[in-house]
Amino acid sequence: MYERDYLDIDEIGVDKDLRRHGVASEIISYILDYAKDKGFKRV
Repeated sequence: MYERDYLDIDEIGVDKDLRRHGVASEIISYILDYAKDKGFKRV
């Protein structure tokens, strides 16, 4: 098994009532920060 240098985002879903409020942007921002902290080179 090879160690991966990337993090794969398969799906993101936001409840219909919460769309257009920046929720998905916050999720992506969190994932990018997490990936950076863990040493992933690509997302």
